[in-house]
Amino acid sequence: MATTASATKTDLKNLGADVVIGYQKQAYETVLHDYDVVIDTVGGETLDKSLRVLKPGVNVISITGPPGPTFARKIGAIPVVRPAMAALSYWIRRRAR
Repeated sequence: MATTASATKTDLKNLGADVVIGYQKQAYETVLHDYDVVIDTVGGETLDKSLRVLKPGVNVISITGPPGPTFARKIGAIPVVRPAMAALSYWIRRRAR
């Protein structure tokens, strides 16, 4: 397991991280690779960079990214909302492919 942290919080190995990257000094997307899952809590450019550390065919979990059409169907969103969710998440779904 790997994580990123600020320079003052890099003592995360006590919590189970094998690799701790100080994101202010090191670009994690150039160091990490072939991970099965990424949990993104920042979004934006960080979410885009997170796609680079994943194995092909696996998923990224983002609590900040826009919901996609699959989520819209699962929650039973009304038909007019589904295309809006698809449009909002289009760029990241395309990059993920």
